[in-house]
Amino acid sequence: MKLRHWLLIVAGIPGGLFVPLSYALFAGLALLLGYIACHPLRWTEAQRAFAYLFGGLCTGAGLQVLAGYGVRGHLLSMIIAPLVLWLVTAVIFSLLRDRYSLTPAPALASAPLAGAGRGSSAWSGSASGGSTQAGNDGCRVLWRFYDTGEICMGGPTYGDVVFSNRCAFRDVGPSVAIADDGRYAALTQPSRGTWGMLLVDFERRLAYELSANDVPWEIDAISDGKIYGRVSPLTGDTPVSLDIDRLIAEQPAIPLVEDDGWWLLDDAQRQPLPRYDAVSVCSSGGRHTLIFVPDRRPFRDNPFLRFDAPSYLLLVDGNLLDVETQHTSACWIDSAEHEGRFLVIDERLFDLMPDAIFAPAAARELPLAGADEFPHASLGDMRASAPGVLLAEVALLQRSFSTDRAESCDESSTYPWDEEEVDYRAADSQPRRHLRTRIERHAVYRIDLAAYVSGASQRLATVIELKNRAQPDYRAELLPLPGYGPSTPYAPYRCATSCGVDPGPVLGEFAWSHCGRYLALVVAAAPPAVPGTIRIVDFETATWRDLPGHYPLPGFVWFAADQLDFTCLRGICESVSNGPGNFTERRLLLDDPALTETPHDLLFAGIAARRQTLTDSCRDAGGHASVQRIVRHGMLFAPDFARPVWQGNEENA
Repeated sequence: MKLRHWLLIVAGIPGGLFVPLSYALFAGLALLLGYIACHPLRWTEAQRAFAYLFGGLCTGAGLQVLAGYGVRGHLLSMIIAPLVLWLVTAVIFSLLRDRYSLTPAPALASAPLAGAGRGSSAWSGSASGGSTQAGNDGCRVLWRFYDTGEICMGGPTYGDVVFSNRCAFRDVGPSVAIADDGRYAALTQPSRGTWGMLLVDFERRLAYELSANDVPWEIDAISDGKIYGRVSPLTGDTPVSLDIDRLIAEQPAIPLVEDDGWWLLDDAQRQPLPRYDAVSVCSSGGRHTLIFVPDRRPFRDNPFLRFDAPSYLLLVDGNLLDVETQHTSACWIDSAEHEGRFLVIDERLFDLMPDAIFAPAAARELPLAGADEFPHASLGDMRASAPGVLLAEVALLQRSFSTDRAESCDESSTYPWDEEEVDYRAADSQPRRHLRTRIERHAVYRIDLAAYVSGASQRLATVIELKNRAQPDYRAELLPLPGYGPSTPYAPYRCATSCGVDPGPVLGEFAWSHCGRYLALVVAAAPPAVPGTIRIVDFETATWRDLPGHYPLPGFVWFAADQLDFTCLRGICESVSNGPGNFTERRLLLDDPALTETPHDLLFAGIAARRQTLTDSCRDAGGHASVQRIVRHGMLFAPDFARPVWQGNEENA
């Protein structure tokens, strides 16, 4: 029962407890008459209210009788009289409920239908069936279940059921029964709590929902006007039957509505079926046209697949482009000589004139990605700029780290929230909390497509604009310099600033201070050295300075005028597991005097070979090996930014 039902019972108790029994009798009679009157009017909720008030009234009257005999010392009567009163009122109400109730107890224990087999299991991944007789149109009604999930791991499945008469239902179970003549179908509605059942009248295009503790989990058959099934197949497997006429008479009808040729349940959760049309995108002068053609074939069998975007085939001036996508956005880019030479789709660049002739069928494809492995960047919106120039919005991801430990082994990247309340350890090592805003770091890639398609790497064809969201007048951009080789996940740049300061070769990692005045950069260093110097450019005074200390390949988390939150590398961690209880771990740290490898070899150049060697050594034993870089999380504080405070819990710092 719900809370409002208990409140109705509690509200009825004083009427039976504190008024004379004769008045309580008339009040009870009035409530029963109201209960009966609700039946022809189909007022289900009002009838329930009368029932709960009557129950509270009878409870109060019984308590009044009990208290009255108790005060007079008649102990035996004090026990018997209330019980007789409650029994009589319960019998009267039970008789009226069986005749007039709009909320029945629908499932009745019964023997299984003779000759009927078991229906589809509630755990089925796929199921299908149909009526045994042809309908008025001369066709049988067939159905198929499409599995979309399960309740808990290993629990009953649920999904979509589609009928050949173009009726379809979502979030129902695989156990479906259909009448021999195809008029009625019964479907289960799996739930973590009380299960439900759906009865569909195909002839009238109506459905009836029923939710009760003893509705069947598995439906075996519909015969002789009854639905036969079983409750809790794993435990009791109790046979139940439900009378269809009674179910229709006592449950409100839900209409089926037509949506693009399909008949769907018109409930509160229904959403219109998406309709996917072809989409055209023209080049700047309209000379060339790209058409996204949706593949609607999967929708023929199951209309609910429309809630996932279809695959699109692409036609360029009527020529099929050998690519598929689930998005309908594209960017045409002209070259200096030709309109619409380049086309960008899903972070892929297509040169439609690889041999100076517009030939979409022979288009050359080149990938678009972050300029470096470090810092890791995520590409966003793309648009054309000057002829042959592509502008790509970029968000920088920060290196993942543990929030409760100063050191952790993790080489993934995290897209930060732009506003977050953060706990940290301050310069005095005491815990602090403050609200950070504008945490995200953004850049714009300006890619010279002519240079890219001519053989240059994307990085060397890209100028990176460092977006200053606090003070847009302070600007900086990174111009690529020759890189350090394939084993190095970072490369050098020349930084051009609006204040005229040249900070020298730097990496692609950067962070503007929250006030927008300062720019934090990482000074580049050629292998075998590992970059570790943080350089701060002051745009107001047009000066720069290096922070004390060396932090191997630092990555910025947050920068303000009085604090710098960052991560850096500490070394590597080798882990080997050869089964339960057989686990070894070895840490190789950069500051270990016994380390014979160069920092660059340990962290970058030799890490792939080290992983392969460890994997080979434990393969025969069926073990697992990993080599991960150790990430250290620290903060530097004003005025000198000289002493790092390693973060995490104090005992772990």
